[in-house]
Amino acid sequence: MGSSTAPALRILYGGSATATWTSIAAQATQQAQSVTVTGAAVGDLVVVSPDNAFASGALGVTGRISAADTLVISITNPTAAAIDPGSQTFKYLIVRIS
Repeated sequence: MGSSTAPALRILYGGSATATWTSIAAQATQQAQSVTVTGAAVGDLVVVSPDNAFASGALGVTGRISAADTLVISITNPTAAAIDPGSQTFKYLIVRIS
């Protein structure tokens, strides 16, 4: 076996943001407003977690860096009915792998 080096992980930023959604149709995804995170770059790893019970755990939450300094949080409704999550607060962690 050849030698390998594990990638270096560096936690860049952590924080919280509040985002608001309108009604999300059944089996649809909706993007929230963008959040400014100075220094974040496309390709950084994003971990997002809701601060509270989020529609009884029925919704999926994802985050991505869509452009320099811009975090976008999206939610997916996999259920058979529309859900109106309203305003929610999320914690986020941004990691760079090099």
